[in-house]
Amino acid sequence: MGDSFQFARRTAFIGVGGIAIAGFLGGRAFAAPMAPVGLFPDAFDVFISPTMVQPMPRTLGLEVSGEMGDVVLAVIADTDLYELATRSTIASERTRTEGLVREVGSQGITVETEAELPERILRDGNAEVIVGSRKVNWPPRDVAVGADAPEAEVRDKSGNISRVMAFDQVPVRAWGVELACQWRELRWAARCRTFIPVQIVVKSVGPFETPLELFIHVRLDGVVVPDIERVDMIDAPNGVRVARTSRIGGGWVITLRGTIAVGESVRLGLQVIAATPGRELDRFEAPQVDVRAAQADRGQRLTGRESAIRLDSAYNASTIREWTPE
Repeated sequence: MGDSFQFARRTAFIGVGGIAIAGFLGGRAFAAPMAPVGLFPDAFDVFISPTMVQPMPRTLGLEVSGEMGDVVLAVIADTDLYELATRSTIASERTRTEGLVREVGSQGITVETEAELPERILRDGNAEVIVGSRKVNWPPRDVAVGADAPEAEVRDKSGNISRVMAFDQVPVRAWGVELACQWRELRWAARCRTFIPVQIVVKSVGPFETPLELFIHVRLDGVVVPDIERVDMIDAPNGVRVARTSRIGGGWVITLRGTIAVGESVRLGLQVIAATPGRELDRFEAPQVDVRAAQADRGQRLTGRESAIRLDSAYNASTIREWTPE
């Protein structure tokens, strides 16, 4: 992959935006050591380059896990990635308070939140301080150029600063796939219908090749489709094959073995054993296909086209009225 590589238009290029600072003032005399605080551990990966992911906390704020003195807790975050709450939330086992969020600075790019921490929290040192959450209008696992991870600081009145850095970055080889299905209509009873994927196409869209093994998950309603009879390789690059097809709880897993180079595709053909229930159904499993790495892989970026689902099946009176014409 050279310097001329261009990501697809659906990839989010996120520049470094304004900085949000959320500060919290404690209420007792400072006593060393500084407050043991950390960012919330529940995190998701953001690709900051094709070879590196940065874990980001889903919730913007701090966990306090020890006794605090008279200190200020500060959270610094990229406002392109996080949405600040209008009020901060400070919660412990039996105490819950709120603090206002106010803007400082002439252009409003820096936001500071202050709240008086209750005496019991200062003494016991177990609390969660929440000031925002990640924005939902950007892909969580696509490449975000220039994205900054949140940091935290503990400051005393003497000017001493203890910094809590962001989560460690993780080296990866970013890859992605796009899936497409050719569907065939399957009818039963009077006006009931669903759709069966008779061909599945998996395309590698990079920036690196796919892992050695991919899982294609196929979910079909077990009453209408009791089993997949066979899976045929229609077209594939050299070295790529169907290793096996396995039945799992709610469907099937087709294992592809062999890496798929960027720009190349695999095309599979499916033959199923279809049943005709002869009646409408009370419950129904919508047909769905998705593709992912056979083993958990933080290098898989989300293209938004890893899965396909049909929501227009008609299996009872209400869905027949909704999806089938008179």
